[in-house]
Amino acid sequence: MKKIFLGLSVVALFLGSCSSNSSSEVSTDAIKDNATLANPNGSDEGMPIMTFEKTEHDFGTITDGEIVEVAFRFSNTGDGVLLISDAKGDCGCTVPRYPTEPLNPGDEGVILVSFNSSGKIGENQKKVTVVTNGREATSYLNIKATVLPSK
Repeated sequence: MKKIFLGLSVVALFLGSCSSNSSSEVSTDAIKDNATLANPNGSDEGMPIMTFEKTEHDFGTITDGEIVEVAFRFSNTGDGVLLISDAKGDCGCTVPRYPTEPLNPGDEGVILVSFNSSGKIGENQKKVTVVTNGREATSYLNIKATVLPSK
């Protein structure tokens, strides 16, 4: 009996030490801290800079159920290697795909953002949060669409 109680106690202790972060918020604290440590004087020297061609896209009028996609092109116009650590849409209908490999100064990349209009009748505005190790640790991409009911 003592062995069973001891075994259950160990399992309970192990499970209690695990924690889950189910938040959909994108944390930029670690990246901001790294950027500050790399450049304590606040200068851009040696920093990657993520420069987008555009940060907004209007899909116009689409039909309920359509899945549309846009490519947000960017380049690393800074002096350091750019790392994208995360990109998240503000809901499950907006899904970004981003490069996971380091981007050297002068390199270009694309973040593809798809929007699933199913059940989204009316005016829609969605935001994608992009987290990097760059001068601006957080960037935002915005999409909008007017979704009409399917016939």
